[in-house]
Amino acid sequence: MDSAMPAEGSLSSPFLSSGSPPNGAYDFYRAGEEALRRHEYDRAMSEFSRCLAENPNHVEAYQRRAEAWRALGRYEAAIADYTQVLHLRTPDDRTLQGRGMLYSFVGRYRDAANDFTAVIDRNPTDASSYLSRGQAYSRMGEFPAAVTDFAKAIELRPGQADTYLERGTAILLADGDLNSAVQDFSRAIQLNPFLGGALARRAEAYQKLGRSELAAADLTEAVRLDPLNPQLLVLRAEIFEKTGAMSAAMTDYASASKLDPSNAKLLLSQSRIQRLTNQLEEAEKTLSEAVRMAPDKIDLILARAELAFTLGRYDAALADFMDVAKRVPTNAVAHHGQASVYLARGDYEQAFPFVDRAVQLDPNRAAAVFDRARCHSAFRNYDAAFADANRAVELDAEVPAPRKMRTELHIRDGRHDEAYADLAFLIAKQPHDATWYYLRGVLESRRNRHTAAVTDFTHATRLNPKYAEAFAERGITNRALRKNWESFCDFLQAVQLDERYSVEYLVQRGIVHGARKQYNRARADFAIALQLDPENKAALRGKGLITELMSQVRSPESVLAHMPEKDLVTPTEKAILSGAVEVPNRRKKKHKKAKKKVLKKHIGTPRLPQPPTEDMIAQRMLDEEPIVPVQLTESDAAPAGLTETTLDQPTAPVAPPSASGIRKSPTTTPAKQPTAPLIKLPSSASKSVAMANLKTLAKAQKSATKKPGLANLFGLLNSDPKAAKKPLGKQAAADAAAEKKEKIKLYLKYALVPIGFFLMGYTLYDNLAGPSINDALARGEAAGYPVKNTATAPDLWREFAKDLPGSNKKYAENYIQISGKLKKVINTQSRAAFLLETPHATLGVECLMLQRDDLAKAKAGDEITIQGELPEVRKVDQNLVVTQCKLRK
Repeated sequence: MDSAMPAEGSLSSPFLSSGSPPNGAYDFYRAGEEALRRHEYDRAMSEFSRCLAENPNHVEAYQRRAEAWRALGRYEAAIADYTQVLHLRTPDDRTLQGRGMLYSFVGRYRDAANDFTAVIDRNPTDASSYLSRGQAYSRMGEFPAAVTDFAKAIELRPGQADTYLERGTAILLADGDLNSAVQDFSRAIQLNPFLGGALARRAEAYQKLGRSELAAADLTEAVRLDPLNPQLLVLRAEIFEKTGAMSAAMTDYASASKLDPSNAKLLLSQSRIQRLTNQLEEAEKTLSEAVRMAPDKIDLILARAELAFTLGRYDAALADFMDVAKRVPTNAVAHHGQASVYLARGDYEQAFPFVDRAVQLDPNRAAAVFDRARCHSAFRNYDAAFADANRAVELDAEVPAPRKMRTELHIRDGRHDEAYADLAFLIAKQPHDATWYYLRGVLESRRNRHTAAVTDFTHATRLNPKYAEAFAERGITNRALRKNWESFCDFLQAVQLDERYSVEYLVQRGIVHGARKQYNRARADFAIALQLDPENKAALRGKGLITELMSQVRSPESVLAHMPEKDLVTPTEKAILSGAVEVPNRRKKKHKKAKKKVLKKHIGTPRLPQPPTEDMIAQRMLDEEPIVPVQLTESDAAPAGLTETTLDQPTAPVAPPSASGIRKSPTTTPAKQPTAPLIKLPSSASKSVAMANLKTLAKAQKSATKKPGLANLFGLLNSDPKAAKKPLGKQAAADAAAEKKEKIKLYLKYALVPIGFFLMGYTLYDNLAGPSINDALARGEAAGYPVKNTATAPDLWREFAKDLPGSNKKYAENYIQISGKLKKVINTQSRAAFLLETPHATLGVECLMLQRDDLAKAKAGDEITIQGELPEVRKVDQNLVVTQCKLRK
């Protein structure tokens, strides 16, 4: 209030003629009118108040003071004066409209609509009242009523641009006819080309109609009309972002940020564009600046934490997530973020309490529910894991990971139909993902549908040629189908991709060697496989059958005595083949590269052998052992050889493979005479030799079918080996001698190849044998860090308290060795730490231990030394936290 204004109760006024006596309320009213005309609203309010003090029933004074209150922005006071006017006299349109507008200003839209309705009842042709009531209805979300009022206002006053704008907006917000909304916005622009709001709204309608180019053009015109409006730039940037014009979107966000430099949300939008364009480092800097501008904005801190997690900066991400969880303990995202960091590090025990808390706070957060399922699965709580995976699928059916876990659990528990349904969904959703075909192959294999399983595994390997698991599973399935050669190739490919399949590779190679009567090599393969995996059923069964088979032919010592010396590497390995001793643990090389060098020196890089052609098979059979092409009965086919089927589960009778890899067709009707040769002989001379041998061995085969021997367990000749040693006549003896000579030549010619395979298998064994994974982990945990700085806990605290930036530069994100006096041992479900004493009375250096067992190695008061990593310290008003700590003394 002006200091020149007379005090309350003064008899004079600067608006009264000097020398004339005051006329009470009338003079105060005149003075208020004059002040109102001059826009001196404070003085006008004072004069009208003095008038009403003299005459409390002065209606015009209430009316005019309400206008002064309104100009001063004191809407509630103005509403009170308008209400007093309506009490003192018959309601009039001006007062009702004035109060209705004020009700709208303060958000009391229902009261505003009632006042405008009263005006319309008094004057049904008042277009402005229809417009105002329609605006009130629109703000309340009652869009049909609003559209009706706007249409009536247009009917009464068709040339008003604002009315078209309001009606189009109501239609747009009500998700009505977008084309009708565009027509209203276009008409508003025709009536007022400078109406930027109509351009912005039409751009929004165009965007919903999928006409992004027209939307961008409208916003460009709106920006031209109002270049200092950052919101228009933001709207255009959002359109550019949706259409993939990231550079243009970034430019608009940057321009909007310059117009509104205190708006941290604009920096968040810029960081989003930077992330979409893979500028992750720049996005992190932008988010850090946004957090600096608005340190209390939780969404900014969470965005920075998620970006740090994406970049693999787990300590920084964990710090931000912990900061948010401390500020807002009910924030599920912060708790889930902490769990995600621990899961990324493989620490399921640390992750579980946080992800469980996140699910409790937000039961509908699908990602958190699935992460809890991962924890349950790691703990082997499969029922709980299935429940969570199932819930995650219900919450978000489009995400593959939970459905994949549910499929695996279905297969594990034998729910085959449910597993098929999930896999059908996944294959339809992602038909080029090899994982789904691999899982379906596993399911088919579990149901003994091996042919279908091989088809799925094959498709998986085509989609992903480096899918080691698919090759290994196909190898197991081919073994069950007694396709030993194909199985051998699969395991060789698997072991080239992943050495953990070395055992199965050795087992399958042993089966192939056994099928070719290379018993010593087979025995060596099984022996090495058992050294790698003593519980392997196939290797145990194979070794036993080989031993039994060799005992029928001749003693192991005799076999070893007749083997060439170069087929064995050392005398120790000879003893291994005979079963006399176990393989000792060889001294490990200092560097793994040295082992690979040795392997490469002896056998070169292992290459996948190609399946033998028909001519190759014919030559091999002529050089090794010919087969009698007979049809087998069910009883003949029963001895199945070294296969997964023999070891684990019964299957339908399948003809055993021959030494060459060709399979005889099984049938239930025995054939008395061979119908046709199984192979195509390369020459007439070879034919004569082969036919002589086949005729000679036919008799032995006939007697062998009556008493099947152990030889056909490997798909060999279905005859008794002893029967082959009986006198067969001069011609037969000559043929046998020639055959033996050819076999020796072939053996000498190709000896290096099996020796190379033996060396490769033995070297793989040397790589994989030795200490267990737990032993290796223990050694890693006991090893020291490459410490960069050493300090005592009190000195470290003093440095940070004195110079925080300098100390961060020296210590942050580096390994450090800290020594000091143990103040407290912290051992809770979620925290395992030592607290070292510092000069501060209550705070100290908190060392988060990797091993909870270390907590029992020290007690309060002990002098200890700890190594760990020190994250960046934000402020020295809480414990200095050191992560990944190991106790050194």
